[in-house]
Amino acid sequence: MLFNYDGIYKESVDEIIAKFTSDNYAEQRREIAEHKCDDCLYFLPAVAKLLRMTEGTLRRRPLDIQLAVCKRYVDNWYCDTYTIQHELKDAMMLITKPEMKDSEKEKAVGKD
Repeated sequence: MLFNYDGIYKESVDEIIAKFTSDNYAEQRREIAEHKCDDCLYFLPAVAKLLRMTEGTLRRRPLDIQLAVCKRYVDNWYCDTYTIQHELKDAMMLITKPEMKDSEKEKAVGKD
């Protein structure tokens, strides 16, 4: 296989190539396939490690956040560490806000 990339991404590309050529690659793919859907919380320890927090700290987050970061991990596990961490931090920032009532919307835009 031959591909071109910008030299500033050499470390990231080397990390990805090392991941795909490692002995653990087949095992990781099997785990991803096995726990991809309903059981993605299986990856919570790995996610916590990448986010540099304890598993307990991550488990204290709302369940929807836990699921979001685990699903994001499953979707990006093959990337370099920086990209995975960026995606996980982005998923951690997901905040579900209740929908505003019409009267609240009118006040927000100054129609009161």
